[in-house]
Amino acid sequence: EEEIKKRDGLCDSLQKSLKNLETELLELNSSIDQMPTEIIDINKVKREIKSKQKNLDSLLKEHISFKGEQKLKSELSEELSEIVGTIEIEKLNNLKQNWQNLDENKIKSETESTMLEQKITHQENKLKLLDDIPCGNKYPNCKFICDANKAKDDLPNLKDMITSLLETQNTISEKMTAIDISTVNKQIENYEHIVSKVSTLESEVKNLQFSIENAKSKIELSKKELEDLKSKEKIYEENKDIIENLETLLREKSGIEKALEAKTES
Repeated sequence: EEEIKKRDGLCDSLQKSLKNLETELLELNSSIDQMPTEIIDINKVKREIKSKQKNLDSLLKEHISFKGEQKLKSELSEELSEIVGTIEIEKLNNLKQNWQNLDENKIKSETESTMLEQKITHQENKLKLLDDIPCGNKYPNCKFICDANKAKDDLPNLKDMITSLLETQNTISEKMTAIDISTVNKQIENYEHIVSKVSTLESEVKNLQFSIENAKSKIELSKKELEDLKSKEKIYEENKDIIENLETLLREKSGIEKALEAKTES
């Protein structure tokens, strides 16, 4: 009877021991299962975090710089557009066209004047030749004398015509002076320069918007990468003891498994 009691006690002891070993094994497996699924090189992770943070700071500064530059150029474009709206470009172009028309008319009139002056000189030369002829007007049917007399008759009309042309030229000159083409051209050039500047600014604002969006995408990507790295760092810190004592845990697990196997067989 005592032998039976001893065996029962030994059996209970073995069962308790097995249970304890099984509990320890479960705890070890749980600790091992909680370890990260990848090997974490914490020094490399820390270096990458530092590098990514530096890159993120640079991207944020770049993003702010792009937005500031875009704001300035957008405001300048609006201000210049307002100035363009105050310039009466149609009126200026009409004045320039009028001046060009007057200039053409003046040149045409001056050409006519030159031709008339040449004709008057030619007619006067004919009259001078008539004065040198001894017979004078005694032979009215003489072709030479007829031409000279006709020239004499035509001279007053020719002189009246050239006088009229000169008056027209003076009037044209006065109108051209009143237009002040130099000032008109400068105002038109200024208008065209401002319009060109506005166009350039608008193009630059669009390009900067693209740069802003591009920088924003890079920032989001950099933040995600930094977040992942910091998550790795946190996982490492939370499982530091387990990771550093992995070999010990694996040895303990192997020992417990062997002890369980031995006790089970016994």
